[in-house]
Amino acid sequence: MENKTFKAFIVEENSDKTFSHGIKEAGIDDLPQGEILIRVNYSSLNYKDALSASGNKGVTRQYPHTPGIDAAGIVEHSQAKDFKPDLPINVFPFILRGISLFGIDSQHCPMALRQRLWNNLSTNWKPDNLESLSSKIGLKDMGTSIERILKGQLKGRTLVDLG
Repeated sequence: MENKTFKAFIVEENSDKTFSHGIKEAGIDDLPQGEILIRVNYSSLNYKDALSASGNKGVTRQYPHTPGIDAAGIVEHSQAKDFKPDLPINVFPFILRGISLFGIDSQHCPMALRQRLWNNLSTNWKPDNLESLSSKIGLKDMGTSIERILKGQLKGRTLVDLG
């Protein structure tokens, strides 16, 4: 695969142990190896991402680092049979610490059932006030938004438009 480049918000640890962040050009070859490559159109920014961008070693141990683990985009390349190129895809990790979820085993949930549930989440079960719980920023606004999150001035879900 050709080493295409893209813009990324990258946090780096400096030689004096301080941290800096900014938008930089990166290449596909810089990404960790995996079965699926996603062309990300949207990501999100939350408090944990802001902590990571400020150099909090309890959140991120290795730098350079690109904060954000949620993604929405299109499959660019795939070695997995269920994820063909050009497939629209959302990646949202399911992380709840200190919570017991009895009876939930989404790993073994059939794809047809998952798709019905996802459809309901985006239509029938979608909260009416969702727009008021989120804001949308561009990649260039990440540094300012990180500072606002850390100061408690930006709350809710922050959607990052990478387009």
